[in-house]
Amino acid sequence: MTRHRTKLIIGFLILSLSLPACRRGTPDATQSPVSTVAPTNTSAPTMAPFAPGAASVTFHPYENNPLLTPGKADTWDSGVVFGPRVIFHQGAYHLFYNGSTDLSVGSIAIGYATSPDGLTFTRHPSNPVFTDDDKGFDAVQVSDGVPLVEDKTWVLYYNASGRAGPGPTIGRATAPSPTGPCLLYTSDAADELDGV
Repeated sequence: MTRHRTKLIIGFLILSLSLPACRRGTPDATQSPVSTVAPTNTSAPTMAPFAPGAASVTFHPYENNPLLTPGKADTWDSGVVFGPRVIFHQGAYHLFYNGSTDLSVGSIAIGYATSPDGLTFTRHPSNPVFTDDDKGFDAVQVSDGVPLVEDKTWVLYYNASGRAGPGPTIGRATAPSPTGPCLLYTSDAADELDGV
C-alpha cells in the first residue's frame, strides 16, 4: 500500500470518527432535536436544517415505505430507481431520481416526480426529464442530478459518462421548469472531455 493511500485511509477514519452518528432508534437525553417543519417562506427552495453540535440524529423509517419503486415493465426505470434528491419549492416537493432498465448496460437517466406532502410522489408523464445525448462527455449516462433554483431558472448539476460505469465528470444543465427543455452548459473544459 502506498504512503499516500495509507494517509488517505487514516484521514478518512479520523474524519468519520469525528462526525456525529446517524442511526435509527429512540433519541436519548443527550441528543438535540432537529426541526423538519416545512418553511413558511415558499418562494425559495429549502433543505431540512442541520443542527450543529448535535450528538446524533435519529431517523424513524416511514411506515409506508417505499415512496417510489421501479417503473412498470418496459419503461426506462423498470429495473431500478435510486439516488433521490428532493427540494421544497413553491409549496411542493420536487424529487429528481436516477432510473435504469438494467445497470449492467450502463444507461442511466434522470426522472422527476412531485408531491404535495413529501410522502406520495407522482412521476412526470414525460420521464425521463434528462437523458444522455449519445455523444460527448455524457454520451452513455447522466445521473445523480442535484437540483436548485436560481432566480426562475432550474439548475441541475449531474454526473456524466461517455462510457458504461460511473461518470468521471460533472455537468450542468438549466431549464425554465423542472421538466425542461434542458440547456447544457458548455465550456472549453467540457468540450475537451468529448469521447471520455
